Amino acid sequence: MNNKVTLLNYMAIFFTILFSVLQISFKVDISIIAFLLSVIYTGAVLFVSLVLVKKQSSLSGLRAMSKLYEYAPFVYLISFVLRRAGDGDTSYAYDVICVLLWLIILVLVIFIRYQLHEKRVFDLNPVFAEKYAHISHVKKPMVLRVIKEIISWVDALVWAVFAVALVNIFVFQLYEIPSESMVPEFLIKDRVAVIKLADAPKFPLTDIGIPRIRDYKRGDIVVFSNPHYTQDRKSQLQKLTSQLVYMFTIMQVNLNVDEYGQQKADPLVKRVCGVSGEQLVMVDGILYGRTKETNAFKRIGEDQKWAEWNLAGLPAATREKVVSIRMSHDEYSLMLDIEQTRRDLDIDLLAKDCVDLVQKFAHAKKRITGSADTSLLSGSVKNIHAPELFSGSDLYIYNFFNSFDSITRKLLSVEGGESWFAAFMTDWIFNTDKTESRDYYTEAMFRMNLMAKRIFGRLAVEYAEATANNVGFFNNRTLQTELENAQNIVWYIVSFNDLRNMPLFPTNTAGGDPQYIPNKSYFLMGDNRFNSLDMRHSYKYTMRAISDIDYYSLRYNSNMEPQYVDDSLILGTTSLRIFPFTRFGVPGLTAEKSN
Repeated sequence: MNNKVTLLNYMAIFFTILFSVLQISFKVDISIIAFLLSVIYTGAVLFVSLVLVKKQSSLSGLRAMSKLYEYAPFVYLISFVLRRAGDGDTSYAYDVICVLLWLIILVLVIFIRYQLHEKRVFDLNPVFAEKYAHISHVKKPMVLRVIKEIISWVDALVWAVFAVALVNIFVFQLYEIPSESMVPEFLIKDRVAVIKLADAPKFPLTDIGIPRIRDYKRGDIVVFSNPHYTQDRKSQLQKLTSQLVYMFTIMQVNLNVDEYGQQKADPLVKRVCGVSGEQLVMVDGILYGRTKETNAFKRIGEDQKWAEWNLAGLPAATREKVVSIRMSHDEYSLMLDIEQTRRDLDIDLLAKDCVDLVQKFAHAKKRITGSADTSLLSGSVKNIHAPELFSGSDLYIYNFFNSFDSITRKLLSVEGGESWFAAFMTDWIFNTDKTESRDYYTEAMFRMNLMAKRIFGRLAVEYAEATANNVGFFNNRTLQTELENAQNIVWYIVSFNDLRNMPLFPTNTAGGDPQYIPNKSYFLMGDNRFNSLDMRHSYKYTMRAISDIDYYSLRYNSNMEPQYVDDSLILGTTSLRIFPFTRFGVPGLTAEKSN
């Protein structure tokens, strides 16, 4: 070798030895492999470069040396990742030293590979040039040529995968959209280009990386690690391994699965809808926000530019590509009608209706059983002492309406049944602070709960009066109308309430003081709001009261649990839709919304 290559080789050997020593681990886990891998590989570099090349001037050794250095950055990166994947931990400074050593090795490898190219190495070294000239005229057997060709293709594939993995980590990555949460902006199988350089890409399994040089504004579409999953070193290793396997298998095998073997929704692609310093609330699909400076909630008009609620109204060319459309035009109109009815609700008139229904129910029970609370017969509903006939999950709205007839029979047959009905229908009138200023969401849920209660009250009274009159109720038009109303409101609350509405986020303190999204954090949602499991929701459902301010509130299963995303989890921003070519374009400029 010439002096320049020799010097570079000695420098590379020194730094690879130093790097290998730092990968030593005293834990009996996967990190042991890191030290063994780096030591074995460094030993191979030493033997080939100092023995085969320097002493023996072996041409095959020269090629092996070039190939070893070609893969050195990848091997040492794998070694570093394996050490970090173990149970042990090292200081930030320790990891910084390792990363710096890796970067030095990378730079040296680039220079060495440049010098070892046959156009230069043979010109500078007559021994290698003479040997090459001698063997270049010798024709090898067909079998050997075929094997050599296959090996070269495999070598090119492996190197390309590792090279692309490095680019993906730090610079640029293509993501395939797996779901319809961003329709119409992105459809399933769209390929989206994500630039990472400005988004603080990190060295695998560390916090070491390029500093973040940008913030995010409302409307930006970002790719981020899903905070619903544990983001520890083990999960990061799984994602990195999965990414390599995914590329090696030409996007056929994805190992990024949870403990149940289900594909992880990680990373996610969502839109920035709330920014640092804001408190948000959403009612009827309209997002409102306030800050410390504004105090009062104001409608965030920008959100309506990209929030998609009515997929059935998309242009035909886009709609035919959508797999799941959860609402027809008629259902969408029905949803809007339910929300309008709730907004127009006259609370005072509804209170009178509830009192009237209590009185009618008490009279019907007296006719059936011969007795009922006399105060209820006269319409007095204040300070009712009711037995705990139904509570908790008994009030789950779907079962409650589905079993309204058996519930009504129980209320008519047991002692105090009419009192429980009265408390259920009217307790809110006397035990709700009418002077309290309620936020948009709390008021909306309070009204929705009352709407459902009035429907149940009417059903119960119609059923009780039909029983008292000893007539059939299946042909009762009023009853059928109320059953249809019940079906509609249950449909809304069970299927769409947590998609169209969101409570104050972040929640106020116990003393009522507003809280705001912290600095460098964001609230993210998918554009397809009816088909996006995003930062509004958790992955678990719990039984909750529709209205927290009504003791006798009906209940529903909710997974509402808003959370913000720290910018440390954001991997990059979408810059271009690459594929299919018919949808090629810049996100935000090419999507078609519904009418």
